[in-house]
Order: sequence, then structure tokens, then C-alpha cells
Amino acid sequence: MAGNVCANVDQIRHQGRWNNATINGAYLTNLPRELVRSVTGFPTYVRFFYLARAALNPPTSLCKKLFPAIGE
Repeated sequence: MAGNVCANVDQIRHQGRWNNATINGAYLTNLPRELVRSVTGFPTYVRFFYLARAALNPPTSLCKKLFPAIGE
């Protein structure tokens, strides 16, 4: 989340108490974020977005088909 609000690597390292080896292996993936966003269909010019599907409430009948033990 710190990367999403434009925190630089030094700020992230300090806040998370990361050492260089750990932050490079676990946090900084070196993936170009704008490219990843554009390939997945998200706009590259906005910092925050939401998944519209997260706002959907599927019908109970569909949930029961996908997860038969949902009522237990």
C-alpha cells in the first residue's frame, strides 16, 4: 500500500524495518506497475481503483451451487 501512495523505497524500508535483502526479495518485485495495470485492463493514470465485481452480491442459489456446504 505504501507504494500505491508514492512512498519511496527508503520510506518503505524504514517504516517496515526491512533490511535490503528482505525488501528486495519480498516487497520490491521490480514489476512495472503501469504495464501491469494496462495489461489487466485498469487505467494507468489513476492511483486508486476498485473492483466493481466486489460490490456484487450474488444470489444464494448461485452460492449454493459453487459452495454446496455454505449453509453448514
